[in-house]
Amino acid sequence: MKKLVLLFSILCFFSFSNDNDNDKIIYEIEPTLTSDWIMIKTYPEKQVVNVKIMDLSGFLRIEKEVHMDKKIDVTSLPNGTYIVKISSDQHAQIAQFVKGGDAVTVR
Repeated sequence: MKKLVLLFSILCFFSFSNDNDNDKIIYEIEPTLTSDWIMIKTYPEKQVVNVKIMDLSGFLRIEKEVHMDKKIDVTSLPNGTYIVKISSDQHAQIAQFVKGGDAVTVR
């Protein structure tokens, strides 16, 4: 009986502690210095994510749900540094970008 309990405990440990690289989700923001838009990229690509853009005082400026790789228009935001919270069901990441009138946009 003790061997059975030990075997069950070991199997449960490995099934819950196995870090699988395939489960990792990566979010990116491009460009980090902009004047009119940012692009949210997700890896794997087919992720639906909620994006919240806040100024440094914590005021929520933009909230959107994006599918795949999408541009978010930030032309209405005043110049400054912004915090972006990107989240899905089980993952979240925080990044930042700077919106400035001197930023150069390459198309």
